[in-house]
Amino acid sequence: MKSLQICFDFVQVFLFFERWITLGNRTRIIFGSNRKGVYLSKSDFHLLKVLTECQLLTSKQMLTYYLSMEPTATINTIKSKMNRWARYKIVVPFNYRLGQVGSNYNYYRIGSRGVDILVEHRVLGQEWRDKDISKYSKRRNIPHFLATQNIVTTVLAHPNSKYFEGFSPFDTPYLENDKKVILPDWTFVYGYTYLNIELDVGTEVISELRYKFDRYAAIAQQKPDKRFIVLFAVIDHSFPTKENYGEDRSKRIGNIKTALHTNQSLSTPNLHIAVAPLQRATALATQLLEGYRPLSSDQRTKELADLLKIVGDFHDHVSFQLERIENVYPARFNKALQADAAYTLHSLNNSKVKNVLFLLMEEGNIHDLERLIYLHGYLEKDEFLQNIDYIVCCYQDEIELHKDVIGMKLDRVFFTDRNKMLSFNEPLTLYKQVQPYKVEEITVGF
Repeated sequence: MKSLQICFDFVQVFLFFERWITLGNRTRIIFGSNRKGVYLSKSDFHLLKVLTECQLLTSKQMLTYYLSMEPTATINTIKSKMNRWARYKIVVPFNYRLGQVGSNYNYYRIGSRGVDILVEHRVLGQEWRDKDISKYSKRRNIPHFLATQNIVTTVLAHPNSKYFEGFSPFDTPYLENDKKVILPDWTFVYGYTYLNIELDVGTEVISELRYKFDRYAAIAQQKPDKRFIVLFAVIDHSFPTKENYGEDRSKRIGNIKTALHTNQSLSTPNLHIAVAPLQRATALATQLLEGYRPLSSDQRTKELADLLKIVGDFHDHVSFQLERIENVYPARFNKALQADAAYTLHSLNNSKVKNVLFLLMEEGNIHDLERLIYLHGYLEKDEFLQNIDYIVCCYQDEIELHKDVIGMKLDRVFFTDRNKMLSFNEPLTLYKQVQPYKVEEITVGF
């Protein structure tokens, strides 16, 4: 009887995969007796594996990942593959309608035959045969999940992605006393760093975001040997939904940052929070995961000192000298929130002298906003030990400067970027706020 069962199982497999033939870097999968089938390259196997692990992906998201292996691929490359694979139930297609005539797009999950192929070729483990993959397409909020995958596929397309572990916390939640306490939309792990992605569609009340933030802080405090990063990605026009989110989400971002920058949990040393629109968050995620951001205090101080020295020595339109200021802060000042540098700017004839605090700013960094507002409070009340005239915030580039959100108007605070300061043949320019969400350019003269 046992031999009969083994024979039956063999026939079942044979009928499904009559055989596969490897030709170069491609494998031909043949189905049934009519000898029809598909060719799968090594890149195709990787794509199907990512689709399986990500659960649901759009054609554009699959292209984002596929381009990391096949740089000449186009969206038509992906659509052609999906159409062909869907015929053999390797993938299962779904359509999302935006509510306008002719406006829709497809998204996909792995099919039963796709799982079998990946298991047979040892791309996936045997346990995948027992998983209910049909539940992936039964989620309540498909657009929310798919928008998160914009970030996920960008991270997976990174050259170092083989060192990243990514998973849906819905299946692997953070645990505290055997109870679920936090459920990010996605989590990546790299070394001792945990990057948690929280997609915000603007419907969650601010008090709930504060509560969520406190829960992350509680986990970070329980695991001081780990580094926890939370990236709040505010959905925007970069991912189409029926709600038709616009490009400018600055007010929502400003509301989140304003609500969180006063939270006492920000002082948790191994917890970092960033807030950015979805379009910007896709690139920011990898920088945070790899540790390029946030910069340490020592890195900020050195980078800013080097930048100001170069500007002072070589900028054709700079007519002042820099002298570092010491003894700026009163005893009660929070040392963790000090500026990155404090300088006196002397005009060459000493007719003008300005004392300036400098900050290196990173887009989306709530800790930077906390520090700026704290410093500005002392500036407005004239509570520094030295007379301070201005605070100057320097970003990496002009895009970051304009995309970052302060959310409140701060007098005597100016903004610039590294590239603008290093434009030696052009007048030195700064930006000042004219509204909480709007800046205008001014020319500096000393």
